[in-house]
This record gives sequence, C-alpha cells and structure tokens, in this order.
Amino acid sequence: MDNLLSAPIYRAILFPPLVFGMPRKLFMLIAISSMALVLSLAQWWFLVVTVFLLIVARRVSKEDRWVFDVYTQFLKLPSVLD
Repeated sequence: MDNLLSAPIYRAILFPPLVFGMPRKLFMLIAISSMALVLSLAQWWFLVVTVFLLIVARRVSKEDRWVFDVYTQFLKLPSVLD
C-alpha cells in the first residue's frame, strides 16, 4: 500500500493561474477593456493607462499571488454580519 502522506503536490494546486505575472481574470479584464477603448473608440491615450495598470498589477501580485482573490472575497462579504 502506498503511503498517501508522501504523495506529490502539484504546483497548479498551490498557485493561482498567472498570465504575465498577474491573475488571469485581472489580465483579461484590463486587456479586453483597453482593446475596446483603443480599437473601437480610438482612444489612443488609454494605451498609457493600460501599461500603467499592467505594471501596477504585476508589482502587487508579485508580492502576494493571492492578493486579488482576497480582495474579491472581501468585496463579496455582506456589509453587516449577524
């Protein structure tokens, strides 16, 4: 019988999926909104804002990989707890 306590733990279970060093959902949100503003509305100045947001999100998620998940769970909490 195999010892289940020494079973390997896969890295994908321990860490969230990251794209360019930030959570995938956050990257998709920034990328899709910037593409919509830049390409369809011709708001070229938003490219600078997008690069700034990507750099900030990457730096924040480099410190703690779970920071955005923690904040989203915090925002889902009811304002008044019984």
